[in-house]
Amino acid sequence: MPSLDRDFCVSVFAPRAEQSSWTYATCGMGVSTDRPAIELHLHLDQRRDDECAEILTAVAWFHRAREPLDLHHPVWFGRPWIDGSRLAYGLVSLPYIEDPAFERQVIGAREVEQLWLLPITRGERELKIRDGVEALERRFEEAGLEYANPFRASVV
Repeated sequence: MPSLDRDFCVSVFAPRAEQSSWTYATCGMGVSTDRPAIELHLHLDQRRDDECAEILTAVAWFHRAREPLDLHHPVWFGRPWIDGSRLAYGLVSLPYIEDPAFERQVIGAREVEQLWLLPITRGERELKIRDGVEALERRFEEAGLEYANPFRASVV
């Protein structure tokens, strides 16, 4: 059974002038040659290393051992993002808050896609499956999505 390389890690980046949330990012998730070369970024409005690292590690393992993830793929976390949160799913999304040049980077000999793991509710996941990602993203835009708030209200 495939596993994560021993070099896999989750990096944590503090807020900066252009980004007020903490950023958690996989490193080494995309090293397998038989799966899409992606890395995932998760944003949180507070520092919570354990929960974010655990979720990103589990999602990276799922990508490597079970089903390759790609853009717009929903994934179940197996538990709420943070205790008390209604966000127990993630949506692999474009990194809208980053410069478009950030999305694709060459690392070693491979082009690696930098994507966002956006925590969502079960209802938001169902809307995405039923009506498509554009319908869900339209709701996010209309609601002024608080993407880094683990206790945000559902847009559905």
